[in-house]
Amino acid sequence: MQFRESIILLILVSLIMNSCKKENWVAKEEPFEVLVSVTDVSCYGGKDGSIKITVTGGIEPIYYHWAHDSKLKTSEIKNLAPGTYSIYIHDEGDDNKKTIKDIEVKQPENANIFDIDAKITHNLCNGLKDGKVDLTVNGMTTTLTYKWSNGATTEDIEGVSAGIYTVTINDELGCLQLDTFRIMEPEPFNYGNIEITNPTPGQNDGQINMTIAGGTEPYAYNWSNGATTKNISNISSGWYSLEVIDKNGCKDTLKKMVHGKFMDPINEIEYKTITIGSQTWMAENLKGTKYSNGDVIGTTNKDADISSENNPKYEWSSSRNEGRIWGELMGHYYTWYVAVDSRNVCPDGWHVSTREDWLKLEDHIVKEGHSIEIGSALKGTQSWFCETCFSDWEHYGTGSINPYEKRNDSDDSGIYGFGALPAGAIGYTQYDWEYYYYVYLSGFWWSISKDGNIHSKKLIYGDNRLFNGDVVPYRGYSIRCVKD
Repeated sequence: MQFRESIILLILVSLIMNSCKKENWVAKEEPFEVLVSVTDVSCYGGKDGSIKITVTGGIEPIYYHWAHDSKLKTSEIKNLAPGTYSIYIHDEGDDNKKTIKDIEVKQPENANIFDIDAKITHNLCNGLKDGKVDLTVNGMTTTLTYKWSNGATTEDIEGVSAGIYTVTINDELGCLQLDTFRIMEPEPFNYGNIEITNPTPGQNDGQINMTIAGGTEPYAYNWSNGATTKNISNISSGWYSLEVIDKNGCKDTLKKMVHGKFMDPINEIEYKTITIGSQTWMAENLKGTKYSNGDVIGTTNKDADISSENNPKYEWSSSRNEGRIWGELMGHYYTWYVAVDSRNVCPDGWHVSTREDWLKLEDHIVKEGHSIEIGSALKGTQSWFCETCFSDWEHYGTGSINPYEKRNDSDDSGIYGFGALPAGAIGYTQYDWEYYYYVYLSGFWWSISKDGNIHSKKLIYGDNRLFNGDVVPYRGYSIRCVKD
């Protein structure tokens, strides 16, 4: 009886164990269910999104494999940027598995996540750098960082020029916002329709008229002659500077040379004139081919040797090559015998500059504080340079180079409006009568005197002095005329 009971007990245990195995096999076949929960990014450009996977059913443990990062094995991932994510899930038996693609973490469409007030200070004057952008970010308790398009990392920017400036603002969560601001400035001063009425030589009947734009109206005017109007009249030849001051205190200066104008009726040539002190000079070299009585001044060809002539009276144009800019500027060359001819090579009412005229001019310049810069005070401002002549030394007088082609259209009158140019000279050699020397490097002018001796004045490239020049009477030098 006892053995039977044991057999029955074994049978019962066996039935119970088989029943357990059957229950486990049925659970394994049940598919699991997957629930995906997404938390979108809270701000534009942020990184606080999250995805949570909840699995019911299947045989634990459940395994998670994220496609964007193989190291991630959890059911929930955080600190996500906007984008799409994928995951592969399976259980312990690997009979339950599932791939979920394109789980989207979104962000707000509006990038303006911060409440920003901006106070912009525009530049008062064109070209200045006093612009400002003063930012106030309202309602933020987290720390913000700033990055401006000009490299600044402060909340505000100041001392900046006109232009467009963009700031990127980030908070501690990685949220960012871009804002753009424009700093303005007035237009630059512009002088248009400048009309100069050239005065009669030695008279005060000139005018300067113009229109002015730019800056911020109204304007105030301060002329160097004391006038306070936009246009001035009753002026003589010379430099005039105008200071314009606008409503904001912005200043600009315009400087204009006013030359007198004189028409030589015999040669039909118009000359610029300039009054310096009590003298009125021609502001350019003489170009005439006739004496004041109408007689034609002689000329000669390049093969003629005039060095043996007793009284050679000739003139030559410096325009050796037709169309050369420097030829029109330099004027003509004349021998000493033309300069002292009683028929007067200068127009009627004018005379060839004398030694006394030059001394009086020098004295005036010295009294005005240019004692060591007399030469530079007389030279034109553009014309005394020689970038190429030293590299072509043997041919610099032949017209094969022409630095004056580089001249611009600005005034070339110099400090006093005298406008002396390095015309050089013309003189005879055994090789070539029409030999130009020291062109671009020096200027020579005849200076007659009551003592009957030969005199000349000379200016040299790179030297600010006024020299007494060489005195070879059959050479061709320039002539400046002075009003009687």
